[in-house]
Amino acid sequence: METVRKIFEDIIVKDTLRVEAYHGVVMSNSESGEPFDGVLKRIEAVMEKDFTLLVAQVSVTEEKYGETIKLYEELVKEEPRDFRPYLCQGIIYTLLKKKMRLRKSLIILGSLFQRIILIENISLMTYLQPSFSRRWREEKLDRAAKSL
Repeated sequence: METVRKIFEDIIVKDTLRVEAYHGVVMSNSESGEPFDGVLKRIEAVMEKDFTLLVAQVSVTEEKYGETIKLYEELVKEEPRDFRPYLCQGIIYTLLKKKMRLRKSLIILGSLFQRIILIENISLMTYLQPSFSRRWREEKLDRAAKSL
């Protein structure tokens, strides 16, 4: 179980918004009897970012694009692997007709989506293939995690 937990921890390091990975850590804590305090604090920190995104969305509706871009840049500094600020920046750059900045956001966004798809496959394999032996699953997950 410790190997599977480590894989979920690695996924969280790479993608702090991956709910399935937090679920895996919670299940691991539950099975091992470990306290939930640490994982709950990490979940709360991620939730705070969601409110910053909401504030940024309000700024967009008020057409305060400069202020909004600054909020998204702060979010990117905090968590560069979160695709949402890049997506929202791209929308603003489209509105402002800033093609070069839009291209940069789209390139980063594309690379993040490739990682998300790989993580999806790891999560699905963990949950949906209980018929395979535990050792086989752990070996597959180890190889997939190393390729991240």
